Amino acid sequence: MKDSRLKTSLEIIGIFIIIIWGVEIIDIIFPGSFHEYGIYPRETAGLIGIILAPLIHADFLHLFSNTVPLFFLGLAILYFYPKSSGVAIIIIYLLTG
Repeated sequence: MKDSRLKTSLEIIGIFIIIIWGVEIIDIIFPGSFHEYGIYPRETAGLIGIILAPLIHADFLHLFSNTVPLFFLGLAILYFYPKSSGVAIIIIYLLTG
């Protein structure tokens, strides 16, 4: 049972890390910038940033600096608290913005 829980935890956190790295790669390759989708205080247009800001990073150093702790802490919360991790992750994702 613990092996399947570890595998599931690795898959979930791995998919999220692939998504954030994919967003950064797309941001580098294609013209324009995703930075306009960040949080802009006191502007209605900035509300989309609450959802998208955790996916946007300044550069690869910033992304790498966030990836390492995200992997270990995300894996720990998913593995040790499988029943409450879904709600906790959604709350952390939304409220950090």
